[in-house]
Amino acid sequence: MNKNKQFKLTTYQKHLRLRIGISLWFLAFILLASACSGGSAAPDSIDDGAIQIPAEAQSYVDTITQLLVDDLAISPEQVELESITEPATTAEPYIIKVVVGDITYEYHGRIGEVQLISISEPEPQIID
Repeated sequence: MNKNKQFKLTTYQKHLRLRIGISLWFLAFILLASACSGGSAAPDSIDDGAIQIPAEAQSYVDTITQLLVDDLAISPEQVELESITEPATTAEPYIIKVVVGDITYEYHGRIGEVQLISISEPEPQIID
């Protein structure tokens, strides 16, 4: 008996093998792409208070922080992010509020630029 029998693949089996091979390469590519983009990778540590900020909004926050650091001669740690409101349409700006001490600064960020809209100081309290 010949133990080294070779089997001939039918045309259907050849196409099936080719399809499976292509599918596996495609799957490997998708997994690699999602791993590179941080798709499903778990972070090393989880901060329960951390919020994911869109890159465009983060660039506005960084710009605002630097403006306030320069203008007020303070450290970046003194600038606290209060809120970010994303635009409903592309024509509207991000609304970004930051707090330094007791003062709230409202900025609008759009098309790569930020504009100071208002400064809110706390209401004076009357002491009896």
